[in-house]
Amino acid sequence: MQCQLHDEAQRPCRFVICNEDEIRKHCRKKHGWENKQKGRPKAGTEQDFPWRTGVHCQHFFVRGPGAQFFEVHAAEPSPAMPSGDVDLEAIKNELGRVMKQAAEEEHRQITEPEEAREPNSWLCRVGWVDHLGHFDRKALGELVAPVKEDEPELQILCTAFDWLIQDAQYHAVRKVVGLEALFEANKKEVNKETQMPFNSWMDITTVKTYTDVCKQLLRYIFRSKDVEPEKRPAYELTESQQMCIEDVWTSIEELVWWKEEQMGDSESRE
Repeated sequence: MQCQLHDEAQRPCRFVICNEDEIRKHCRKKHGWENKQKGRPKAGTEQDFPWRTGVHCQHFFVRGPGAQFFEVHAAEPSPAMPSGDVDLEAIKNELGRVMKQAAEEEHRQITEPEEAREPNSWLCRVGWVDHLGHFDRKALGELVAPVKEDEPELQILCTAFDWLIQDAQYHAVRKVVGLEALFEANKKEVNKETQMPFNSWMDITTVKTYTDVCKQLLRYIFRSKDVEPEKRPAYELTESQQMCIEDVWTSIEELVWWKEEQMGDSESRE
């Protein structure tokens, strides 16, 4: 059975399962479906359910990331082949096609893995699948992807953030903030004293790793601010946060316009 409903972004749901109770549970939980038919149906009447039956499906594993069912084409009748004349190449191509389709579907969906196989246990604790499960993983990835050539505003934003981190490194030293502040900054737990002060001049690879994560968050916020709420994970900025973001974006746009004017004036003089 395959669900025939749509998600919040109006994309067709591809959920497939072999158990009627499970398909009912899925439709109620994920799509808010309610069965209008109460009690036992009358003889001879057809019930209208939001799923399609007779779906040919399979899965690769009993449990784990590859355990979800996916639809496959039903075998089409073909003329009987002479004994011993088996088209192995066609079988291999069809198997490759089905495996590729399953891999693409698994990569597109955000599904709940086995807890023991989850590389980041914090994701399970915060319920990342419940929060992001009905969104397209590729579309979400584009919101945090590196800056493109046609995004000068985001390029300026990320460059300014790099300068901010460098400036913070110069100020987070003993001569500026004092040793006590550095010890406090290096605490992992509030009630436990640390043995070493914070060192702002850490390895450049470590700095890049930390700043890349922060810049992903910046790119996500500024790219998603114009996306319709139902097409992105739910979050709500406070009024002061919204005002700060608008002020920053306005300043960046003015800088981009100024640079474009300067380049135009330079080209005209040449």
